[in-house]
Amino acid sequence: MAEPPADPVILCYDGSQDAKPAIDRAGSLFSGLRALVLTVWQPTAGLGSFAWAGATASMVDFFELDRAAAEDAGAVAHEGIRLAREAGLEAEAATVKAPGPVWEAIVDIADRHHASNHCHGLPRAHRPALDAAGKRLQRRRASCPPANPGHPPPKRRQS
Repeated sequence: MAEPPADPVILCYDGSQDAKPAIDRAGSLFSGLRALVLTVWQPTAGLGSFAWAGATASMVDFFELDRAAAEDAGAVAHEGIRLAREAGLEAEAATVKAPGPVWEAIVDIADRHHASNHCHGLPRAHRPALDAAGKRLQRRRASCPPANPGHPPPKRRQS
């Protein structure tokens, strides 16, 4: 029997109700493989001034808000590890600060870890950027399309 690939599957996990069953489904698709549970957070400076209406910059401790966001992301990622292990995956966590678009952070991590695939549980209305990231990854290295375990897979064309 051939060894499973050492390259991990990236599980984009934000703790949402769509993401939880996606991890379970990823376990059924990739059981026994390595998985990197990825939780991305964005710094408060990226939210823009509209988020602080009525507050002056001196009233907001951006460092403390970012520290709390990073801490929360770590807790979410560890919840994802638990779910991934329960689903039969060899899971580890990664939390990433994304000063720009979230999908760019996902592609960067996937590149650094030579990901074999990625999974997410985003509803269709919120997926365009992540699907674009998946297509970029697929063109670079993957032999299979990005999985969205929370939703039916696209139909494949017959050759």
